[in-house]
Amino acid sequence: VVVCNAGVMATPPRLTPQGYEEQWGVNFLGHYLLVRLLKGCLTLKDTCLPRVIFVSSDTHTFCTGLSQPGMETHREVASMEPSYNPFLAYYQSKLAGVCAAMVLAKQWPDVVVAAVHPGAVHTTIAAKTLPWYIGALEKLGTSKLLQKTVPE
Repeated sequence: VVVCNAGVMATPPRLTPQGYEEQWGVNFLGHYLLVRLLKGCLTLKDTCLPRVIFVSSDTHTFCTGLSQPGMETHREVASMEPSYNPFLAYYQSKLAGVCAAMVLAKQWPDVVVAAVHPGAVHTTIAAKTLPWYIGALEKLGTSKLLQKTVPE
């Protein structure tokens, strides 16, 4: 089982060392490259098909495609800043993971490939990017009702 779960959310305009927008690089490209490199290791074990899981988000539905501003390969952060929308970049990186899962599932019939939405999980990623949301949930006393903890 390969679980592609590393991620960042709504970060300021930054590039990976390879020159890609950070969220695109971390949330999608890194996972996709890893899975492609591991393909030879994904073999049938005791009648159990190998599995690849892309941890996505239902926020992928908030964008209409992968060609919106913010998703091109950027070599200069300065060129990103005027129109950069960190949430749109996050949504698109998650949509790319869903699309990759769909494509790989068709290309690799001998591997179970899926994209999943884990639900709302109380992690530091949300606390750092959406402190107003987390604060509101805690004030209302609904944080535990609407969000799972990491161990759950």
